[in-house]
Amino acid sequence: MSRQVAITAVVVAASIGLCTAFALAGWPGAPNACVIAGDCYCEASRSGLVAQPANTWSLIGFVLAGLWIARRSHRDRFRTPLPFLRNSLYPTIYASSVAFMGPGAAFFHASLTEWGGAVDVLSMLFWVCFLLYYNLRSLYGWTDRRFLVTYLLTVAATALWRAFFPSAGLLAFAALHTAWIGTEFLVGARLGRLGITHELRRQRRYFWGYIATNLFALAIWSQSHAGGLLCQPTSILQGHALWHVLNAIAATLLYPYLRSEAVLQRRDA
Repeated sequence: MSRQVAITAVVVAASIGLCTAFALAGWPGAPNACVIAGDCYCEASRSGLVAQPANTWSLIGFVLAGLWIARRSHRDRFRTPLPFLRNSLYPTIYASSVAFMGPGAAFFHASLTEWGGAVDVLSMLFWVCFLLYYNLRSLYGWTDRRFLVTYLLTVAATALWRAFFPSAGLLAFAALHTAWIGTEFLVGARLGRLGITHELRRQRRYFWGYIATNLFALAIWSQSHAGGLLCQPTSILQGHALWHVLNAIAATLLYPYLRSEAVLQRRDA
């Protein structure tokens, strides 16, 4: 078993183990604000270990995607010298962050607790912050240390902010996601533009595939709340569950996109 697969598997096993332990303990903690508002992404809450079965079990797509990325990146590393694969740190973090979004969101959908919602947001922060700071690292020639410190500090600071202001969690994620998309406009830009020290080339069709899938998923998400066209609270087919599956596919599409990165020109900072 490769290092990438082993680390990703440990992340999955540990988080699923914790999720199971809290489920068996009866999911202690205050209910999420969505319970009080009467809109927890449509699916009716059920008694037992898993409050929202469809919205929970659909999250396995993230686990499978993360494990596939870990396995594929290990194989690809011996076939190509492209920058993303040269240091196993980056594909390992990306694979682990994708996989963690599965059990991370399960803490919320299986429990509908306030702290479960915080873990859900935390898992999304690990993923989106990687994309943002990997781009900055590639465009400006950051060291591994600078990348890791900035990445982890941003995740920690944003998670702390969400702890004090629970309603701001999704807003923070949206802001970071927008910032990442903003950096994508610099991929392919010439040296010197906004201080860029590395001119990059990537296969953009994978990025546009991500955008198309994400926009379709957002359309599903928007109609999967209480009162939405796709909201059938007691159905085993949930729009929000489809949102999970589509986002797992979208995150997977970003792996070949990042893998395709090539440095055309560079200049010392």
